[in-house]
Amino acid sequence: QVCPPCRKPCEVKCQHSRCRRDCGAPCVPCQEPCGRACVHSACKRRCGDVCLRAACVLACIRTLPCGHPCRGLC
Repeated sequence: QVCPPCRKPCEVKCQHSRCRRDCGAPCVPCQEPCGRACVHSACKRRCGDVCLRAACVLACIRTLPCGHPCRGLC
């Protein structure tokens, strides 16, 4: 049996917007700058493109509410 296209609202979203199309329709890629960034580097592509920036592996520079330095990664 062939199923009809899905008519539920699309669940794809980013920090800038949410897709307003039906689930079975292709999404329009976000054209805003990618928000994946830290103090060490940032993605230079658009939000809807595949991000080429890997997760940062440098030490976190934040201070925790207790006053101790963060021991995690950025």
